[in-house]
Amino acid sequence: MAGRIPEDFINDLIERADIVDVIGRSVPLRRAGQEFSACCPFHDEKTPSFFVSPRKQFYHCFGCGATGSVVGFLMAYQNLEFREAIESLAEQLGIEVPQSAAPNAEPAQSREPLREALEEAQAHFLNALRKHPAAVEATEYLKGRGLTGQIARDFGIGFAPPGWDGLTTALKDRVPESVLIDAGLAKRREDGRLFDMFRHRVTFPIHDARGRLIGFGGRAIGDDTPKYLNSPETRLFSKGRELYNLDRARREASRAGQVLVVEGYMDVIALAQFGVDYAVATLGTAATREHCEKLFRVSHDVVFCFDGDNAGRRAARRAAETCLPLLRDGRSVGVRFLPNGEDPDSLVRKSGPDSFHNREGVTPLAEYLLESLCEETELDSMSGRARLVSLANPLINRLPEGALKGMMLDRLAEIARTRREDLSRLLAAQRNKSREPAHPRSSSAHPSGPPGPGTSASPADYGSNFGPEYGPNPGENFGQDARANIGPADSRDHGPSFNTENPSPAHPTRIPPPDDRLLTRALQIVVQVPESRTEATLSALAQEVADFPPLRALVDLLALSPGANTGQLHTIWQTRSDAPFPQFVLRPLGPLSETGLVAECNDAIQRMGQRRAAAARREALATVGNLSELSEAERAALRQRLAQRLAEKRKN
Repeated sequence: MAGRIPEDFINDLIERADIVDVIGRSVPLRRAGQEFSACCPFHDEKTPSFFVSPRKQFYHCFGCGATGSVVGFLMAYQNLEFREAIESLAEQLGIEVPQSAAPNAEPAQSREPLREALEEAQAHFLNALRKHPAAVEATEYLKGRGLTGQIARDFGIGFAPPGWDGLTTALKDRVPESVLIDAGLAKRREDGRLFDMFRHRVTFPIHDARGRLIGFGGRAIGDDTPKYLNSPETRLFSKGRELYNLDRARREASRAGQVLVVEGYMDVIALAQFGVDYAVATLGTAATREHCEKLFRVSHDVVFCFDGDNAGRRAARRAAETCLPLLRDGRSVGVRFLPNGEDPDSLVRKSGPDSFHNREGVTPLAEYLLESLCEETELDSMSGRARLVSLANPLINRLPEGALKGMMLDRLAEIARTRREDLSRLLAAQRNKSREPAHPRSSSAHPSGPPGPGTSASPADYGSNFGPEYGPNPGENFGQDARANIGPADSRDHGPSFNTENPSPAHPTRIPPPDDRLLTRALQIVVQVPESRTEATLSALAQEVADFPPLRALVDLLALSPGANTGQLHTIWQTRSDAPFPQFVLRPLGPLSETGLVAECNDAIQRMGQRRAAAARREALATVGNLSELSEAERAALRQRLAQRLAEKRKN
């Protein structure tokens, strides 16, 4: 029997992976609006109908109906089992897959106690900022930095009072000591007692991209050292992966057309106070590849903001070199150097938000790299120009094939006064042997099979990122035959680990949409727009689909994974259920913004609620036996209903 891979590991793996990067290694993708397109690798075609969405981390072919997540693509394209696809993806990302546990082993340790401990700590810090006698130091510091009370509340800024064990003492009856340590909130002394990690500091909660609390940053008050302190590495927090404020910035970056990377929490918060609410910050480390991958998921245009001194220029160079392998066509990275003596906080107060909104003063990364290399060489001599080529070639080799790489070669050839062909030969000579591209093991169809009746379409039939406005097609009635092929939702494994057997049949039964346009549309939105998954919305949908096991299972999954993107939901479903994923919820949504889609979903929920209430009222009126028990309004409603029935009978 195959072992089990921990759920936390698979969630992390999917979150780290970029489906465009993974598919792009096997399929030549081209930008198509906010998406990427190509001729489908699963069937023969001359016109591209295969689209990949970086925002949803999902792919879909309008020709053959192939649909899935990054894991699903590897399974289909390379003919892999589920475990093999996970291992392949982990290898591509340079991550070691945990050793499989025996079938009867204890499940992987849950992260939920750590999250609960962090939430308790955040409540403690917020309360201390309001009520602790020493909090005056913190409020004076925040006022001195020009922060308003509103922006402090928006960012959840708190206060860790002085003293060695204020937090551990406050939480001792609610949080075990081992959890406090594992969450990065406390450490153990040599004598066995605990002491707080954060003491006498202004605290800044750190959230992951889904908005979940994963750690804290702390700014010392007075002369305490270190000046800035972050949570230690934990099962929730890794400074090489996380970016401060990414959860908030991702909602605004699409509107702004860029995401801005600055150095610290205070820069981010000050910028947000002045309307530049698409800024993030690294957490005490240089930008890593994982940081850059996350940034490109938020926006195709990334701007790094650095001080103009030598340290800032060295940081810019490191960030530029880190981004190079990710700069496929359609992505751009710029560098903004601040005037001497300025930081983002001071500049936005002096010059206003427009100094960041516009692109004046932003140098494209490729130009900056060549300029910085030119400054290191003597271009008036052949040996100097040869040195320039020697320094630039390894950097250009790190770029993916595309227009940018070609233009950098052209520009380098011009500066070095040599021929482009000679440079290309040098690059080829220096380039390490590239890995053999993956090819399908067979020409069999995609596991999801061809689209069912009424599902074949072209991009022109769809909306949102794939084409013109889309109107939901109610499709077949959701009848007893369809439900009989699925089985009860309760038979699925909802445990903390994922079964690594191949989780679904090669050609699963198709689940048609319900015969209800409002319900169909609401389900499509909540699957594809995480912001729409409020508790009230999911509760209302659970009532609507109570009699339909596969859709009830889908709503249950949404409640368990409120921040998951579409690709993550699809993969989690694959690992937890033998039933096919309801493909109708993956149809593109139309050209509305996320805000508009959330409003549309709320409207659909409200209308369905009104419909249920009216139906319940009619049923209640129809079953009343004694008219004397009715109020005058109820009698009037009953008379109206009877009149409608009489009119219908006369018409027939």
